[in-house]
Amino acid sequence: MSLIEDASAALAPHTRHLADHLVGTIREQGGRIEEELRELRQQSDLGRPDTGDIFKFFIIRRQVVLGVAGEQIPLNLVSGVPNDDPGPTLGEVWLIESICTNGLPPKSPGFTIRTNTGRLIFAVVPEGMGNESISGSVILLQGETLVMEPSATGLFDFTISVLLRKYPRRQPDAGYGVSEEHYEDQSRTQEHERERDFPGHSYVPESDYQGLTDPIGQLDADLP
Repeated sequence: MSLIEDASAALAPHTRHLADHLVGTIREQGGRIEEELRELRQQSDLGRPDTGDIFKFFIIRRQVVLGVAGEQIPLNLVSGVPNDDPGPTLGEVWLIESICTNGLPPKSPGFTIRTNTGRLIFAVVPEGMGNESISGSVILLQGETLVMEPSATGLFDFTISVLLRKYPRRQPDAGYGVSEEHYEDQSRTQEHERERDFPGHSYVPESDYQGLTDPIGQLDADLP
C-alpha cells in the first residue's frame, strides 16, 4: 500500500466527520435563508393581512356636532378616544383596509375622510350604506393623520379598519459599525494581545534585553 493510500485511510474518519459537519452547517444555514426569504415574500404582499399583523379600528357611533363649515375633526376625537393615535407613529405605515358605513337608520349626513395633508380617502353620501374594501391600497405615512369632515351635525355610524406595518430596524451599533461579535462566536473585547505590549514605567527588562539602559553620555564615550 502506497503512502498516499495509507494517509487516505488514516484521514478517512476525519474527512467523513468534516463532511458531515459541513453538510449539517449548509443545511442549517439554508433553512435560515429559506425562512428569511419566506418572511420577505410575506412582508412584500402588503395588501394581504396575515396572522402576525397588527390591526387598528376606528369605531364611530355617536353624535358629531359641526362647528363651522369645512371643519376638520381628528378621527381619534370623533371616536371618543383622545389618547389614540390618528395616524402612524414613528417607524409605522398604515394600510387602510376598508370602511363600513351605516347611514340609513340614523339618517346620517354625508361626510368625508381626509388626511391632514389634504388627501381624500373616503367620501360618503348622506344616509350612505355599504362596505368599501380597498385592501391596503391607500397608505398613510409618518406625519399624516386621519380627519373627518362632516357636512352637517348628526349621528354617524361607521368603522374604518387599518393594518399597521413596521419599518425594518437596524440593530444599534453606537456609531462604531457592525461589531465583530456578529461574525465571531468568541468575544475579543477582553482578549490580551501580547504583541501590542510596549515597555512602560514599571517595565523590568530581561537579562538579554539590549536597550538604552546606559547613563546619558556613556554611548558617546564609547564611540571612536
